[in-house]
Amino acid sequence: MTVRAVTFDDIPVLTEFWYDQMALASQKHPSIRLASDAEIQWHTYAESLVNDENVAFLLAEIDNEIIACAIGRIQTNNVGLHPKQIGIIEDIILDLHSPHKRKNAVTDLLKALKIYFRQMNIQYIMIRVPTFSPVEQGFWRGLGLQHTHDTFWMDLST
Repeated sequence: MTVRAVTFDDIPVLTEFWYDQMALASQKHPSIRLASDAEIQWHTYAESLVNDENVAFLLAEIDNEIIACAIGRIQTNNVGLHPKQIGIIEDIILDLHSPHKRKNAVTDLLKALKIYFRQMNIQYIMIRVPTFSPVEQGFWRGLGLQHTHDTFWMDLST
């Protein structure tokens, strides 16, 4: 498995992966609703990440076949808190059609993100994990991440 930086040529495939993952997630919780042009929006967003100095946009591939990607971002911490900057794992996106190939992809992407964050003098990382996904929560806890926050959601349209 190879982990490398995402290029513009990779974005169409990653957009498909992202859309599949979000479509599935939208079936699990009403807070996730896809816009009619969601794929176009994400594609444009992904292109903006390729040259962003505060982002590690990485992918994992096997035999030149993309199987997953990760977005890590350096972000200013809340006012008055140390450290002043933290690392955010913004997204992990998987090829949902090849689960047998992506076995170590997330672990390898996380290792690469840790290296990136350490090189940028970032000491702490955070990731938002859906409460409706206990398997994902268990995965991250197994890697040593600790539960620190809960996010609440309310639909005001009803």
